[in-house]
Amino acid sequence: TTPPGRPATRRRFLLLAAGAATLTAAGSLAAWAGLSDDGEEGDGSDAAASTPVYTIGLHADLTGDQKAVGRAQEKGLRLAVEQFNARKEKRFTLAVKTADDAGNPDRAVTAAKRLVADRSVVAVVGPTTDATAQAALATYDGALLPVLAVSPGASVLQVLGARSLLHARPLDTILPFYLSAYLRDTAKSRTVGIVDDRAADAYAQEISSTLSGILRDERRPAVPKVVSALRTDFGPTLDALLDGGADSVVFAGYHERAALLARELKDRDFPGARTAAQGVLDDRFLSAAGDAAEGWVIVAPAMDAATAPEAKVFAAAHRKRFGAAPEPYAAEAYDVARMTVRTLSGLPAGRRTRKELTTALRSATYKGITKNFAFDKEKGTLVIDGTGVYLWKVSGGRFTYQGAAPFQVAT
Repeated sequence: TTPPGRPATRRRFLLLAAGAATLTAAGSLAAWAGLSDDGEEGDGSDAAASTPVYTIGLHADLTGDQKAVGRAQEKGLRLAVEQFNARKEKRFTLAVKTADDAGNPDRAVTAAKRLVADRSVVAVVGPTTDATAQAALATYDGALLPVLAVSPGASVLQVLGARSLLHARPLDTILPFYLSAYLRDTAKSRTVGIVDDRAADAYAQEISSTLSGILRDERRPAVPKVVSALRTDFGPTLDALLDGGADSVVFAGYHERAALLARELKDRDFPGARTAAQGVLDDRFLSAAGDAAEGWVIVAPAMDAATAPEAKVFAAAHRKRFGAAPEPYAAEAYDVARMTVRTLSGLPAGRRTRKELTTALRSATYKGITKNFAFDKEKGTLVIDGTGVYLWKVSGGRFTYQGAAPFQVAT
């Protein structure tokens, strides 16, 4: 595994603002255009025969472990496309083409090759996971096909140096800054216990080591504890945290084993804050932990568009079309799709190519529903300005949205 890189300038880096004017995220609603058997969406427009058609690919896990995330992103993308196609005056028509990798890295390469081979595909939203993104990036990069990653957060994706990647969310190494701010300013924690679950490999290491570094730099006490992937009894881990004086716990790992720790904490009547990053924002954590999940707080780069006031119009359109509230990552996919379409529309007809669109997207700024978008032109990383990360709290047996996560510790 590639060791995580701690953000070089920490607070200074995090306070970079996205410069230049931003594009608005407003848009009209539209009727649904049917999905054909090959995964391509109909254009829904009588003008289709006389206007060029550009396709936005969706590379996602639609049938595997993370299918809930993949399907949410598909709905967000399709809604953005259908709204654009409903416009009476437009210079081109859009289509959607899906490629399901089921969360399998080998299938991810095949999915990427399929989208690359379709010359009408000018951009791709996805993939869903770190592993599938890492497997597919070389294929997309060889074709210089822009890839807008909404849910993957591993810093190794940046190490690969992909020219076509736009990392449209804060990296996992950024989330500990929000965790630190929440624990100190909201939870009033004095000593933070950090559980690095080796079962979660690089993801856990990125969260835990970055958080440890932040606390060390701020001269705040921490009790870090690494847990073997083979261990299922978290009792000794909790003993070590309590012996070290921890009054809060951060779990760096995924939902399955977070449930084990949650039950141990409940059995001990642990009174302090229990927190994690997006790897625990999964309904399966609620099912496995039961009432032990109550009170857990999750920091994640996903908005609850069903309840967030700024997503009201989007949520209404989503409910009207799909008959259900938007799930996490639907609004994020909607945002990047609209940013892509706006950027494509700004290019002259002769320059609407993959290469030109990649360059234009890395130079674009866009004010979305979920965050402000601006990218490092050389690396494709999102410029961090404090938007796009949210708090969720388990209350009454479900994840309840708490709004934007604190970005800085109040002084």
